[in-house]
Parts: sequence; structure tokens; C-alpha cells
Amino acid sequence: MTRLHKLSIFGSRNTTSTRETRYTVKGLNTESGIIQTSGTGIATNSTLNTNDDEFYIVNTFPNAQGEIDIDVEVVSGGFGYINMLKIEEDINPTLTFDGDTDSEWGKAVNWENDLLPSAFYSAIIPASQNVTISETTNALTKDLTINNSGSLTINAGGSLIVNGTSTGNVTYKRTLDFVSGNASGWHLVSSPVSGEVFDNAFATSNSIASGTNNNLGIANYNSSGNSWTYLESPSGSISSTSGLGYSMKRNATGTVAFKGTINTENVNGVPVSEVANEFVLLGNPYTSYISSQTFLGDNTNLDQSQIWVWEQGVTGGNFIANTAKGDNFILAPGQGFFVKKATTVSTVNFSKSNQATTTDTFQKSSRTEVKLHMNDGESNRFAKLYFVNDVTKGFDAGWEGETFGGIKNSLDVFSQLVEDNQGKNYQVQSLPITEMESITVPLGVIASAGKEITFTAEALNLPDGIKVFLEDRVTSTFTRLDEANSNYKVTLIEALNEVGRFYLYAAQSSLSIFDDALLGSVSIFQTDVSTLRITGLPQGKARIRFFNILGKQVMNVSFNSNGVKDITLPKTAKGLYVVQLETGTCKLNEKIILE
Repeated sequence: MTRLHKLSIFGSRNTTSTRETRYTVKGLNTESGIIQTSGTGIATNSTLNTNDDEFYIVNTFPNAQGEIDIDVEVVSGGFGYINMLKIEEDINPTLTFDGDTDSEWGKAVNWENDLLPSAFYSAIIPASQNVTISETTNALTKDLTINNSGSLTINAGGSLIVNGTSTGNVTYKRTLDFVSGNASGWHLVSSPVSGEVFDNAFATSNSIASGTNNNLGIANYNSSGNSWTYLESPSGSISSTSGLGYSMKRNATGTVAFKGTINTENVNGVPVSEVANEFVLLGNPYTSYISSQTFLGDNTNLDQSQIWVWEQGVTGGNFIANTAKGDNFILAPGQGFFVKKATTVSTVNFSKSNQATTTDTFQKSSRTEVKLHMNDGESNRFAKLYFVNDVTKGFDAGWEGETFGGIKNSLDVFSQLVEDNQGKNYQVQSLPITEMESITVPLGVIASAGKEITFTAEALNLPDGIKVFLEDRVTSTFTRLDEANSNYKVTLIEALNEVGRFYLYAAQSSLSIFDDALLGSVSIFQTDVSTLRITGLPQGKARIRFFNILGKQVMNVSFNSNGVKDITLPKTAKGLYVVQLETGTCKLNEKIILE
């Protein structure tokens, strides 16, 4: 049992002028007692023998006995000493906001006794006070009481964790940017408070955009069919559900205010579709930050590899994959995100213990990374490669992030697995750093015919001497991309929606790539029961032959390759086969299981 105690110190100093005397509680000198926190009191009264200061300490062992070690420091001149020491239990100390300076929660001077609320102090906002948590303040309190006509507003970027109970409505503001054109202006949001209703009044007061057919810029996501249902004006309404996400758009850059009661307990039973392998739009239900990694680990019915968040502006509007182990994205209050279901379970849960006051979602990393950018003059897309220990060249749960499949993307760049390729597209792929120089990464591009696309790269923490190269097999060129201001531009003669033309390498030089590039880049996999796909082929003539486990040839097909080839399979039995692929420059034998 943890108890909170109040420590009262009565002392004096030998001086007739104003001095600061500091009393510091150092610790509890006992065999069984531990003080978790200590405090420092400051006495500035110049009159002798009138000095009273109070601290709060936490004693995890209420029956502990022993001496308390107290240091007395006089800042300048004179000396101080302790006359009497008294410890008394205070189960639920409260602090009332008095606003001595302004309305800011994060300033101790604005609170009773000039102390900030904490995990052990409860906060009271009286009827006369309108309190604001600033965009840089991460507030914490035990209980929260907002009296009638008092108010608490949390500005975008700020956060509040209530460890106990909360009484009264809180307003949380989130900034939504607007950029005309493309899909920009839309955001994935959630209500960080309970009880908010999205209706015409909400839309009007928050400058929500309007569209055709009386539609407003607020929508539910429908997992079945990957579609949206929009709020209708003037009589439509959507009651926000804690833990669910929504799409929202203002008619100009500004803030949206969510008003309701703070969720202080676990948010369990959030309803989602009962169909497996569907995308679900969720959202952070708290006025504090939560870890996507912890959330995924708590919900085993979800694909625990990644979440997707929406980024608009810089990318021209795009879904960003954040992997559980490689990224652990920190979700802000009011932030919506997509997940993918792995089972048919119809609810997800949010744990109150997942709340944190951290806002540092961009911690500097020491790992080796390559981020390949592709720009078509209007929008930017990227694919990321992490080179780390303890991963394979195939799929590693929590380290690979697929591109978002819930909404069609007309422009994209991605990679596919170096080994055990199943034709899935990855925005994030993790590879073993020990094999960095022997890896050929197949890249895929989605872009329209006639588009000029430009490739650039950001490379972090590359090993000494290693460079990053992009290969274009149509133009037979290698371009180094890790140098400052380097890029590769090409105008597409025909539309692309596949892998097979572009490849990425990390090597000492382009010459060291060429010898092994052809064999290392070829992937052979089954796309359906009747089709075999071969990617990474060089331009020119090629031949593929199939042999069963008895060595009998069951197929022999010659063709001209432009990088990718789909082969129609004969009506053969399921099982293990040997595929022999021959091009003008290489020969490859590979085993494959037909299903």
C-alpha cells in the first residue's frame, strides 16, 4: 500500500534581512521504508522564528520506522536550523487553481501553495477559472474536478493524464491543416474525450468543409467496400465512439475543438468489423499520447506488424506505414490511424496504462536506413529500408510495413521481399545489415504514362565505403543516390504498376553490383492457382522449364522479357517442383511449391 504523507518543518534563521533557506528531504533512513519522492521548501520570511514550510513525501511502507535526513542550506548569509519536525498522513491532497499570474496550467505559481498537480495531487478548477494547457505542456493529476462555469482547454500538442477520476467537461483542440488540391486537407481524427457529437452545429462552429449533395467534411470509414459515409447537412449527426477514427476536413487551416469528459479508464469493446483481413479506422481515445507498439501487442486479433497514419501536405496526401518494432509510432491525442484485422474478433481495447506524456516521436536513430523518395512534380512518395541485426531477408513480423491497401493509390513506390517473395508491396522493409552488400532490393512503381518521375535518397549511418545505387533495367543505368543533390529522372513511356524495372543496391561501387545483380534480383512466386510470376528478369529472351520431383519435365516455355513475366501454369498436381530459368546471361534453378 502506498501512502502520501505531509512533512511540516518549523525552523528559523539567525538573520534580520530577507534570506532564502532551503530545506531538502534527502531520504528515509530505515531498513524497510523507502521515500519515492523528496521535496525542497524555500523560506524567505525575514522575521525570526516564523518559518513554516510543507513538503509531501511518499512512503511505500506505512509502518516504516527511522530517522529522516534533512539538509538545510542558506543561499546567502546567516544560517538556518530546524526547530520541529512533524509528519502526518494526507490521503488525498488537493490543489486549487488560483490563477495568480495567468490561465496556464503548467505554471506552479498559478496553483495553491505554488505547487503543480501530479500523480499524488488532485486538481480543482473553481467556477471562476478558465484554465489552459498549452501546446508544450504535458500535464498530470490524480483526480480532476472542474466546477460549474469553470473550464479546461487543452491546446493542440498539449496533453493531460488523469490517474483517478474526472468530473466536468474538457475541451481538446487539434489543428487541421488545409492545402488546396489533391487529397490534402483531409485528416484522420478521433475524439480524445467522450460524449462529442458530430452534427451541423459542430460543423459550423469548427468551419468544417462542405461538399456536394449536402455532404460535410466528416466521415465514417466502412471496412466492407473500403468506402466513406459522410455527415449530411443540416439534420445529420454522428455520435463519436471512443476509440474509433473519422476523416475530417476544414475549409481552411485552423483548430477543431472536441468537448466532453476525459476517458480515465480502459476503453474496451471498441466495435470493429467481424470480417478478417479488413482495414479498420481507429483513434486515440485519450487526452494523452499512446504507443502504437503497446496497442498492437494488447490486441492479438489485429495484424501486429504495423499501423497506418495519414500524412498530407509534404507527400501530397499519403498513408504512412509505421512498423511495430522498427518505428513504434507515438499516437497523439485526437489522432486516427488504420489497422488491419487478422481474425474475426469484433472488438479492440485501449489500455489506460498505455498513456504517456512523451511527445518525442522523432528520436534520433543510430541504425542504418535508406529512404528512397519518388516525385512526379506534384506529390512525393517513399520506400524505406532498415538495415539491422536479428532480421532475415524474408518477412519479419513487426519489422515490415506494407503499403496501405484500403484505398487505391495512383502514385507509389515500394519494395518487395528479397526472399520468399509473395508479391506483397512494402513501404518499409528491414534487412540484415551483415548481408547489406549482397542484397538486391526489387522496387515497384505505380505511375501514369508520360509522367516524369525523379528518384532521390536519404541515407543514414551507412558503413564506411558503402554507397547507394539505383538500377533502371530499361535504360541499363546505375545511378548513385546517396551523394548530395544526386537524383535520377526518367519520363515513363508507358504506365507502371509492377516491380521488375528498378532495383536498389548498397555496395562499394556499381561494378561490384553487376556480377551478382541478375541472379540476386530474380523472384519466382505464385500469384493465384493458375499463374506464376517472375520478376527481376533482364531484357531479352528467356526460357523457363518445370520438373517434378521425379525429374520429369512438365512445362517448357520461351518468351521475351521486359522485367516481369506471368506464366500460365499447366493443370498439374499440387506439390514441389524445380523451376529452371535461363536468360542470355544467367541460369537459375529454384524449388517452388504449387498450391
